[in-house]
Order: sequence, then C-alpha cells, then structure tokens
Amino acid sequence: MIRQPIIWEEKEYPHSPKSSDWYWAVVIVVVCLSILCFIFDNILLGVIFIVGFFALIVLSTKEPRTIRFEINNNGILVGQDFFPYSSIASFCVHDKTHKEDESSKLLIESKRIFAPLLSIPIDKLNAQIVRDFMLDHVPEKEREESFTEKFFDLFGF
Repeated sequence: MIRQPIIWEEKEYPHSPKSSDWYWAVVIVVVCLSILCFIFDNILLGVIFIVGFFALIVLSTKEPRTIRFEINNNGILVGQDFFPYSSIASFCVHDKTHKEDESSKLLIESKRIFAPLLSIPIDKLNAQIVRDFMLDHVPEKEREESFTEKFFDLFGF
C-alpha cells in the first residue's frame, strides 16, 4: 500500500543541563581512577581515563542537533542516512505516553554490521500510525533498547 511519507524533526537526544555537582563528581571519579592506574603501573589506562574525561566534558556541554526524519515507502531517512527496507530486519515501537520520564521510540533492527540497532525518537508522532506504516514493509519483533543506550539515558546523554 502506498502511503504519504511521515516527516518530522526531532532533537538528536534529550538534552539535560548538568549541574556543577555533576562535574565535580566526574572529576573526583576520574582522578581517583587515574591515581589507582598510575599506582598499579597501568599508565595507559590512566591516560585513557583522562582523555575520556575530556571527551565526556565536551559531549556534556554540546547542544543536540535537530535531525530531520522521514519514513516513506522506500525506507527510512535519518538526516542524510537512508535505510532501505531491504536492510531492515525488524522494528519495534516503544510508546511511552504513560511514563513521563521516558520518550517514545522506534527501534530498528538493521542487517548492517556497524549499526545493528537504531533508535529513532517519535515523541511528536502518534506511535500507532508509525507502527501501522512500518507493518506494511517490515515484520515487527519485540526489542529492548541496548544496555549502552539505557546507560547514556540514565546519565543524561
């Protein structure tokens, strides 16, 4: 069935400003871990912690980009990346309208090696419309978000 494409824009991720206490906690943890690494003669791991600290600080202050999403009859467009339905193994819609602290997401299980699970925010859309559109092209399979994504959501990334 040919349908009109669903087009919307959404932030790359929900941004939560960090307090000065959060930054101090990160500094204390990184300093302690780095000192332990240097005490146990694992200098490389200590340097990795310090470099990771600076990357974490840069990422925590960065504002999320606004990305254009499109679900059409050929596939899914995420920014400039196109995912044809032939490269999608399955999908799952997580409708979080009943939970205030979570957002609705379309989880795409890809056949690609380097992007096996794609999470697309659909807060501005009716989750049932998205589900019906996807069912015309791809089988539905219940999925959970990856541990990494849940971990980053927990810490506000």
